[in-house]
Amino acid sequence: MKYLFFDYDGTLAYNGKISEANIKALEKARAAGHKIFLHTGRSKANVPDEVFYDIVWDGMICGKGYMEYNGRVLFEYTLSSDVLIRALKYCDEKDVRILWEGVERVYSNRPNEWLVDIYEHLLAADSLRITNLQIAGPMPERDKALFSDVELCCFSGYSEISPKGITKSTGLKIFEKEIGVSHSDIIVFGDSENDLEMVEYAETSVIMNHAPSMLWKYAALRTDSDENGVAEGIEKILFNTK
Repeated sequence: MKYLFFDYDGTLAYNGKISEANIKALEKARAAGHKIFLHTGRSKANVPDEVFYDIVWDGMICGKGYMEYNGRVLFEYTLSSDVLIRALKYCDEKDVRILWEGVERVYSNRPNEWLVDIYEHLLAADSLRITNLQIAGPMPERDKALFSDVELCCFSGYSEISPKGITKSTGLKIFEKEIGVSHSDIIVFGDSENDLEMVEYAETSVIMNHAPSMLWKYAALRTDSDENGVAEGIEKILFNTK
């Protein structure tokens, strides 16, 4: 039995859509007795509903700090109100959008019909179960010191904040220890620089064709396809299809 962990954006879903081939491949893997997990940087509340309608998951790691397995919460690491308020003030001063991504809901200083108004919940910040933050736009180098007490990942168009020491490999390590899973039975699927920690950690990693070169050396397979890369990886790694 293998335990397969799938990044969402750019991996399972390409250009925002999960291909029929990917869905069928997940079903095939599960029917063969393997376990499948969503492993996304998005919080649980920020995952599109169709991901749970179209696919039966054995578990999920969301926002790096939250994990469910067989319907049970295995761990939950959330951000303190101090971090939440500090990041909000920073974004208000910079006039950029922030998302407080939670297990149950997503809050923003730019609310809409889907994003809840942050300012209506400031006094209850500690109870909102916020696992990660997303700050729009690039963060200047000089500002990074403001968040030295958390895990800060900066990319060209946005920055992510999670609790200190929590990365995309953390959940895999905890899962192995708590459930008693062999490291060699973990297989991860990713596509971007924010998947680096899990791709580097796993013994078997599958990366999508468009993945940046920093991931290549850690991959057992780089797919030929992007849209159907998950299906290709499952067939080649689990079923030895050439």
